[in-house]
Amino acid sequence: YLMEWTGERVVTDLRRMIYRHLHSLGLGFFADQRTGEITSRLTNDVSKVQSAVTSDLAETLRLVLTLVGSVALMLALNWRLSLVIFAVVPPVALAMRSFGLVVRTLSRSIQDRLADTTAVAEEAISAVRVVKAFAREPYEVGRYSDAVEELFGVAKRRAWIVSAFWSGVGLAFSVALVTIFWFGGREVIAGRLTAGALVAFIFYALNIARSVAGAGRLYL
Repeated sequence: YLMEWTGERVVTDLRRMIYRHLHSLGLGFFADQRTGEITSRLTNDVSKVQSAVTSDLAETLRLVLTLVGSVALMLALNWRLSLVIFAVVPPVALAMRSFGLVVRTLSRSIQDRLADTTAVAEEAISAVRVVKAFAREPYEVGRYSDAVEELFGVAKRRAWIVSAFWSGVGLAFSVALVTIFWFGGREVIAGRLTAGALVAFIFYALNIARSVAGAGRLYL
């Protein structure tokens, strides 16, 4: 309840501040901006903030606690075996940062394209009498179709990049898990690790993989 209340409160205040700021701008700004695009900023863009301060914030806290706890327990069980998973996490984090810049650029482009589609629809609907009077329905439908196709194109590119990245991350963690099974098995045979500790270690390694993946999805 508190998380939802906070999200709704932030969105309400943000919309009020944006709307007040709009009325403080000069006529030159409105001459260069379409009404539908401004409306999209007040609705679609602000809604993204609501998600960030509610579910995303709670999920981030959970992932951080899980990651820190799993790392501490892995080190306590077997520090040598911990090096396997630690060899994967830093490169993934660095790659995630680079991909994050690309994905965020595409995400901003998606929001811009969404604003364009809203503006096109708003212009046609607000002037529907003129559109019908001049039989311009096919033209307006085509204009809107072009706008949503541009939106789809950017969204498709973003989906492809994100999917390719997570496929690579999944492969890296799979290789790490296989290495843990191999090296951990040798540790058990050598008597430096019990079979139960190896099972627990694998469980913690999976927790770290899920935490990194979850944090990455929030970041991207």
